[in-house]
Amino acid sequence: MSPDLENAFDTAVIGAGWAGLAACVGLVEAGHRVLLLDAAPQAGGRARTLLIEMGETHLRLDNGQHLLMGAYGSVLSLLNRIGIDTQTHLHRERLNLSSVDGLKLQAGRLPGQLSLVSALLTAQGLPWSARLSMARMLMQLPADHDSSWPQGLTVSAWLRQMQQPAGLVDAIWRPLCVGALNTEPDQACARSFARVLRDSLLSGARASDMILPVATLGELLPEPTLAMVAGTGRPRAAQNPLPRTASGRASGWVDSHDGPQPNPCQTHRARRLAAQRRASAQASCR
Repeated sequence: MSPDLENAFDTAVIGAGWAGLAACVGLVEAGHRVLLLDAAPQAGGRARTLLIEMGETHLRLDNGQHLLMGAYGSVLSLLNRIGIDTQTHLHRERLNLSSVDGLKLQAGRLPGQLSLVSALLTAQGLPWSARLSMARMLMQLPADHDSSWPQGLTVSAWLRQMQQPAGLVDAIWRPLCVGALNTEPDQACARSFARVLRDSLLSGARASDMILPVATLGELLPEPTLAMVAGTGRPRAAQNPLPRTASGRASGWVDSHDGPQPNPCQTHRARRLAAQRRASAQASCR
């Protein structure tokens, strides 16, 4: 690492997913000079925007639709802190699950758990046995510090343990899991999913609202955060990928408060650190 680069920052954040970006926002707000590292050429992790070239046409496409819930208060607060007007950049509507098979499940506007009761009572295309199974599982979700949160299970394994009918899994639980966690039930962490269900479906009507970005995911968090880190945004704009190597592969990218800087570590090191971070996240689910 060059002396100029070493003196340009006092804190490094490894990983430019949304958790890493949130850490950057807090650090910049606290007055730190932040160096952000990631093995990928785009910020955003699993919720990012890609530039797709199709001949002369350049498209900015998200790597999959990502569902936010009304209960995600910390995320909504973070967006406000980086200058995103959530009233204009996000589309919000009541939870409304429907399918061509006749399923319709819509959250009510009643306080607390009455909203869920209303949704189950007025559901269409869902057998009463499935509604009772759904209500029974949700009523068993523990409080914050309870030791009975599912440990070391995938969402699929947990749903089997909770004796959820296959039809209910396909119609309700799988779409919610993929939408909220961007991961199939066979791989998603049951504890994370259980917390999403508890915080969104059992906390009142507004908590269960579905929130979708009007713009791209990159415009929502990664790009404004990189502007803060570079010192050109609010309160402190664009992502600056490093040049690609001769092999055509991205060599990684770095943004500091003074703008793009030489990469302080080799790509393989950044990837190793990213792999360690993923392993740590998987371990926390157990």
